[in-house]
Amino acid sequence: MERFFLQWRFPPGPPVRRERRGDAPLTLEDVFFSNVCAAIRRDALLRHPFDEALIMSEDQQFSRDVIAAGHAVVYQPESVVIHSHDYSLSDCFRRYFDSSCSLKVIFPEHGLARTAAMAASYVPGEAS
Repeated sequence: MERFFLQWRFPPGPPVRRERRGDAPLTLEDVFFSNVCAAIRRDALLRHPFDEALIMSEDQQFSRDVIAAGHAVVYQPESVVIHSHDYSLSDCFRRYFDSSCSLKVIFPEHGLARTAAMAASYVPGEAS
């Protein structure tokens, strides 16, 4: 499951730049970012600190905040990191639940319907 998630969210290819486009509220897809192997300018982190009250997804909150402030984040597929988890199936469900709760705080429009839609697009690929 972890391998599928990494291949789905972090595909090979050219760098992906995420920045503000238009006035619509930012969504998870607009700002998706992982701080697992991130290089962040010190001044940006001091101006936009991680919200330590969040259960998880603090990297999405950080990305939302810096993009909303007019900056960009870039995913560089050629970066190298060794980081993984050995989650059981129940750990995965708990993690998805916690993630959904955090995303609702970060993105008020991200309700149960959006979470269900994400799962509906993701689970079939993971199951295959």
